[in-house]
Amino acid sequence: MRRIPCILALAVLAPAAPALSAAPQDAQAISSMPEAGDPEAARRMLNAEQADRARQQAADNVARAQRYDAQLVGNELEAEHNASVYERTLQQHDLAVDTYRAERKQWEVRNPACWKGNAVKCPAEPPVPASGS
Repeated sequence: MRRIPCILALAVLAPAAPALSAAPQDAQAISSMPEAGDPEAARRMLNAEQADRARQQAADNVARAQRYDAQLVGNELEAEHNASVYERTLQQHDLAVDTYRAERKQWEVRNPACWKGNAVKCPAEPPVPASGS
């Protein structure tokens, strides 16, 4: 029983075997056929198209590199600006803290009653600087 399906399979595949071995020869025959028209003109046209694409790609690459360089310069300028704003903010904060400390020290010297626990004679403390300044 097992031999019958194998024999049938061989019988079915046998006619296809010459067609499979002929396929590479047909492809080779097709590739060696002369080109229609002027082959040199076709090659020149294809070379010119490739050269145009290469020039366009090179121009795109240069433009992309210029945009990248401009973005780097913009990023550096923004970083410098942010650093100067941060430095100015720190200076303002330090000045506000120093001012508060000096006012507080003067307040303490002028108001010894506050330290003795006399809340009636104790004036309001100097305002604490806002956290955003």
